[in-house]
Amino acid sequence: MSEDTLRSVELTRIGKARFEATNVRGGTLEFGEGKDQDFTPVELLLTAIAGCTAIDVDYIVGKKVDPVIFDVHAQGDKVSVSTGNRITNLEVTFTVTFPEGEDGDVALKR
Repeated sequence: MSEDTLRSVELTRIGKARFEATNVRGGTLEFGEGKDQDFTPVELLLTAIAGCTAIDVDYIVGKKVDPVIFDVHAQGDKVSVSTGNRITNLEVTFTVTFPEGEDGDVALKR
């Protein structure tokens, strides 16, 4: 792995089933098992999937004009079985609206 491709985070336990993640730039976020407002690991996974896709799509759709609405919804079913947990039925839905008129029409042209 090279410096250009390697991504990493460090986790520190801050309480029972609660952790703080720190990235190499010093950013932090807390997460837990869902007994408070913090994100759960599954919600973070959905955020990562939606976020990676949203950034890629944002670069593509924003080449001609910025959208006035750009919302992304991610969902999946967490299935617990004796051998562990998994996520099924993953779905990522985009709602993108461009401005009315000539500016918005530019976004629709190839």
